[in-house]
Amino acid sequence: MAWIELQNGDDLSYFESDGEIDLGGIFSKSVQCIDRSLGKPLALLADDGLVVRYFVVSLDVISEYGKGKDVIIPIDAIRGIDAENIYIEVVSDELEDIPSYRSDRPLTIDMERAAYRIFGLPAYWEGEAGLEESENYFYRYLESHEVYPKRIPKRMPYERQSGKVVHFTRRRKYQNK
Repeated sequence: MAWIELQNGDDLSYFESDGEIDLGGIFSKSVQCIDRSLGKPLALLADDGLVVRYFVVSLDVISEYGKGKDVIIPIDAIRGIDAENIYIEVVSDELEDIPSYRSDRPLTIDMERAAYRIFGLPAYWEGEAGLEESENYFYRYLESHEVYPKRIPKRMPYERQSGKVVHFTRRRKYQNK
């Protein structure tokens, strides 16, 4: 999945939030944990469907091990928002368990799972019957398209062994040329 990183000053009018959060002015608000303030969001992360799923905060304030790290927090984790603050229900030390986010590296599914696990929330990709979104997409695709298996002719065993997929159609004898 391609992620779009939005910074302060970017036009957010094309994006919607994963919850019922108004994105306007989100960069001017301070993120408040149960025990302390984390500062303002550094960035928002939107998926390729233009839905904002995460915001990024820096843990420099709470790190005891030298240089801090940036972590993703799901938009679903926001429990309240007012004119000055964004409230999340977690103790700041628990955020250390979320893997570090870096804008020059791709966001991984493990990072996403860790973020949702900290907050005890179901992930946005969990669909019907507990299937992940990718599995639901696969089954919807199979139902909506006529999928025919491609055959590899027996007369080309070298291509079958090399892993190549060969698509061919047989000409029926009764067809006119």
